[in-house]
Amino acid sequence: MSHSKRAREAAALAGRLEGARVVTDPSPPERQFPLRTAILAWGAAEPGATHHLVVQDDVELSPGFLRRVEAGVRLFPDAALAFYANWSSMNGAAIRLAGAAGATWVHEMGTEYFPTLALALPARHVGDFVEFATALSRWWRDDDDVMREFLESRGIDAYVSVPCLVEHRDLESVAGNGDHGERRAAWFTAEPAYDPSHEALAHAIDFCPWLNKCRALVLARTVHDGRQMWIQRPWTDMAAAHGLDAGDLRAGFDRLAARSPRLQKTADDLGELFVFSLWLTSYLMGAAVRAGVPLRTLPGRGAPPTGPAIERAGLHTLAVGGSAWMPLPPSLLATYSAETAELAETGFTAGLTAG
Repeated sequence: MSHSKRAREAAALAGRLEGARVVTDPSPPERQFPLRTAILAWGAAEPGATHHLVVQDDVELSPGFLRRVEAGVRLFPDAALAFYANWSSMNGAAIRLAGAAGATWVHEMGTEYFPTLALALPARHVGDFVEFATALSRWWRDDDDVMREFLESRGIDAYVSVPCLVEHRDLESVAGNGDHGERRAAWFTAEPAYDPSHEALAHAIDFCPWLNKCRALVLARTVHDGRQMWIQRPWTDMAAAHGLDAGDLRAGFDRLAARSPRLQKTADDLGELFVFSLWLTSYLMGAAVRAGVPLRTLPGRGAPPTGPAIERAGLHTLAVGGSAWMPLPPSLLATYSAETAELAETGFTAGLTAG
């Protein structure tokens, strides 16, 4: 799925996808309509295929990308499968928590826009989506919003790979999203994250910590009309559910900061609320993993990995993703990258080991 301005990038990407067909936006260069291009891209499904994969032209692929896509459609043949989630999104929060718990897939959150940067659908749904989207294309511009409406209206299950299998490259937006700031994956790795014999699904997560616009929140699971969804709640809900005292958590952070002039300076320059929320979100992630994230090891697959959970938690993107849409200069955040990494890692370890 491409645009005429990115013909070179699209051709190179298609070559890495075993010669995939490139479908180009038919709109004039000054007027981009991602949904119209998506309709053409989904309409390009091969007759007789069981699944159709659409990849947008501004991504970097992980090694073995197509092998992992094939593994996913074999594991979940009736589901929509996304292979990317933004580092600031609810799905990004779910990927971090699921990864820390040892999952290779996570049940999609079902609440915000659906990530369409790299997406596979069962072929039997493709024609229905094209018809559904075409009817909305006069009023709707973005394909990710329409895909959300389609999946929800048809009751189609959806899962996201853990980690993300594509990274959003830092190219100029041709869809008019330049004001969205830097958009990267919640957790992308250029190396295989797990032994190929291991496949596990994180599902029915009751509480998921989320650092959103510099504040710690909790995504709490509920069920509506037979389908699960998540609502935003105060972080104290999760603390209470895990037997944690909000005052004790704040006091623990204050003690940590008091011992380090570097962290005190970080809080002064980045904002005390943000710095505390960063540490707190990481702590709650660790506490959730310690309490047990619901995992289902998929049939015929190996046991979860035994390595340190912190290596799989995607904490390196937590600070920058959690400050998206806020007037926090990226250069200032970069200046304190070592300190924010320390806060995230310290918080996660404390939550994971607290007894």
